[in-house]
Amino acid sequence: QPSPTPQWLALSGRIQYQDPHTNLLMPARRVRVELWNEPDPHDPDPSNPCRMPQPTPKPVPPVPTPRLTRGPIPTPPSPLRIPIPCLRDRLAVTHTGEDGSYAFTVRADSPLRIVLRVYTQDDARVTVRQPNPFRIFKGLPYVHETESVLLGPGAHLLDIAIQDESLSRAFFIYDTLTRRGWEELMRRVGWAPAQAVDVYWPSGCLPGMPEDSGNSCYYFGGIRLTRDQGLSPDVILHEFAHFVLSRFHGDDPIVFACIPPMHRFEQHTSVSCAWSEGWASFLAAALLQRPQFRIWPLE
Repeated sequence: QPSPTPQWLALSGRIQYQDPHTNLLMPARRVRVELWNEPDPHDPDPSNPCRMPQPTPKPVPPVPTPRLTRGPIPTPPSPLRIPIPCLRDRLAVTHTGEDGSYAFTVRADSPLRIVLRVYTQDDARVTVRQPNPFRIFKGLPYVHETESVLLGPGAHLLDIAIQDESLSRAFFIYDTLTRRGWEELMRRVGWAPAQAVDVYWPSGCLPGMPEDSGNSCYYFGGIRLTRDQGLSPDVILHEFAHFVLSRFHGDDPIVFACIPPMHRFEQHTSVSCAWSEGWASFLAAALLQRPQFRIWPLE
């Protein structure tokens, strides 16, 4: 008997995020997208890894002869029902195009319960991460996860609009660094960093600093942005410029350029601090094609 012809599921669409400044939907460009199959936890099929196991019946012990006691008679404990975590199956990985478009084609001989996961990373240049207070391990990337939808073989269209406030800001930071940082630098000088950078938002600069106070910074391979400054392209690209300079001179001269680390634009500092901070402000303004950094003119 010939084997049945394999069937395929084709899923495509566009992914956009809400710009925190204009509230317009902007394409989520070059971001990582994963396609998952999520089994239905209510499926009675015994092979379903998400099902709730039924307790094994146990023989009922004989009831003892009643006797006079003080206090309530203890009742035997009921058997526990422990849920098994839903074992998802990752079907495919891709990256969006310039317009936020994506496309998957996977085998589907039966309907699949589809979930899409969209990450603030492109696996090559930038990963925007949630801060880890212990700083021992890297924080997890921000991810937008869709509700599961049951789809059978055939072609399907699924557009995604990311409007959660924190997620929208994280995608804004990612887009600013990739589009106005990496790509603008490559267009202007024909060079961009070969190494990737981790961005932590919201995060204080130094360990123990609150996420909503102080200044942002570049600190040993990672950009740390405070909550409010994560909305400023000037600040985001200023810290990116520190990362760019560190590709030539290493991290130590950049991180320790300003001692003490707190400084202001109009403040008199050391030669090393003035060079490091002046370069970062200049490059940020150049990439944004502005004659000033924030409110300070540079011409």
